[in-house]
Amino acid sequence: MNEPRLRELAALLDRVATENPNDVAANLTLTGLTGNPDREIHPPTDFDLSQWFAPDTGCGSTACAVGFAMCHPPFVEQGLGMYAYPGPLGTVVPAFIDDDIQLLEFSAVEAFFEIDHWDAKALFLNTRYPEADVTAADVAARVRELLETGDLSNHLERDDPDDDEPDDDEPYDSDDDDDADADDADDEQEADIS
Repeated sequence: MNEPRLRELAALLDRVATENPNDVAANLTLTGLTGNPDREIHPPTDFDLSQWFAPDTGCGSTACAVGFAMCHPPFVEQGLGMYAYPGPLGTVVPAFIDDDIQLLEFSAVEAFFEIDHWDAKALFLNTRYPEADVTAADVAARVRELLETGDLSNHLERDDPDDDEPDDDEPYDSDDDDDADADDADDEQEADIS
């Protein structure tokens, strides 16, 4: 766990929660854009944990905790950036270069903050919060909980420990039968990932 980066993230989210969004956006940068560098995007002014970064054609964008982090100058200087998928409306996701390999989405977040997949899900998936409208303050509090306790397991069910790749959609259900169809589906999913 990279404690200095997580502390900096909590402080950034405190600012997002308490300051004027345009003041926060004025201190952000968009220099870390790769993939589709011609994509026109604006600094985020709205917080929404349900999407990484939703560029707006107006004067602001909507971003989650990681979306704001992707534009935070100290994080950009340390290699966290954003990747724009092709097309004028291509999704913008976190990117991080680790050992000369560009990581995207949760892989980038996990490597940059040096947290495991389970903690990344507990911190950054809106479905892991009981509130319908998760705020930046809610995420900042959870980041501090991780820093204080080192454990967020009470916020999610862990996936199958024998599974190499976590399942982002559904928690593992130990009551499911292990039939051949399920094993075949897992093999197909793993093949798609490779």
